Amino acid sequence: VIRPTQNHATFVQAVANCTPSPRRPPFYSPRTPHAAPSKTMPSHKLAFTSPRRPPSASRSQPPLSFAPPAAPRQRNPTPIALLTQPLGDGLSLGNHLIAGFWATACAVFTMHPMDTIKTVMQRVEDASVGKVNRGLLGAVRSVVREHGPQGFYSGVVASVAAQAPAGAIKFSVYESLTQWVHGRFPKESHGVLELACGALAFLACSGVLVPGEVMKQRMQAGVYNSIREGMTEVLQTEGVRGLYTGYRATLTRDIPYTMCEFGFYAQFKRMARSVLKEEKLTPKQELLLGGVAGALTGLITTPLDV
Repeated sequence: VIRPTQNHATFVQAVANCTPSPRRPPFYSPRTPHAAPSKTMPSHKLAFTSPRRPPSASRSQPPLSFAPPAAPRQRNPTPIALLTQPLGDGLSLGNHLIAGFWATACAVFTMHPMDTIKTVMQRVEDASVGKVNRGLLGAVRSVVREHGPQGFYSGVVASVAAQAPAGAIKFSVYESLTQWVHGRFPKESHGVLELACGALAFLACSGVLVPGEVMKQRMQAGVYNSIREGMTEVLQTEGVRGLYTGYRATLTRDIPYTMCEFGFYAQFKRMARSVLKEEKLTPKQELLLGGVAGALTGLITTPLDV
C-alpha cells in the first residue's frame, strides 16, 4: 500500500518503482466468470468485460416482455343468473316469465265464455240437423241447451294449462328481443323490427300452445268430455302427431295476430307518450291501449280464424 508522505520526492520515487502484480492485473475483476490470466497471455492484453453482466448472459436469457397480463377468462352465465339478471326495463327474464304466465292465465279464464261462443258460431253443422247458428244469441242458446251454463267453460282447464306457459314464453321472448333491438338499431326501424319480434315470440311458444288448442276446441265442440278422455283418445288413434293437428293453420292465424297485437300496442304507447308529453304511462292507460290494440287486431285477423 502506497500512502503519500510529507516527503514528496520519496512518494514520487515509490510510484515510479511500483509494478503491477502478476496475480491481479489492473483490469481483472474477481466477479467476472473468466479465469485468472495465464502466464502465456500478458495481463495488459486481457479484454475488459463488465462485472455486472457477462457477454454470455445476454445470449442465454430471453428479452424482457412488457405485454399486459391476459384478461381473466369469463365463465358462461348459469341459468339462474340469466333469469335474475335485469334487462333494459329493470325487470329480469324471470319477472317477465311470471308476469306473462299469470296475465295469460287470468285473461284466458276471463274470456273463455266468449271464446266458446265464437267457436260455436264458427262451427259448421250438418245440413240435416237444421240451420247453422250464426248469431250471438243463437250460439248462447245452443250452448245452454246442449251443455248447460257450465258449457261456457268447456275446455277451460286445457286452455289455461296450455296458454299460460305459452304466454310466459311469448312475453319473455318478445321483451328480450325488443330490448335487444332497441339497443342496436336506430329508432326509425323499431316499428318493423318489433313486428318480427312478435312473430319469433309466437314461434317460440307454439310447441306448447297448439296441443292445448286442439283439446280445447274439441271439448268446446262436444267431442270429448274431459282432458283425460281427449288425450287418451288422440294418443291411441292419432299418436303424438294428433296433438299438433292444424299446426300450420294455427301458425297462419296466430303469427299475424301476434305481430299486429304487439305492433299496435307499441305504436299506441308511443303516440300516447307523444300526445300526453309523459315518459311513462299509468297502468290504466296501458290497459286501455292494450284493449284497443286487441280489438283492432281481432277485427283484422278474424278471416284467418274462421
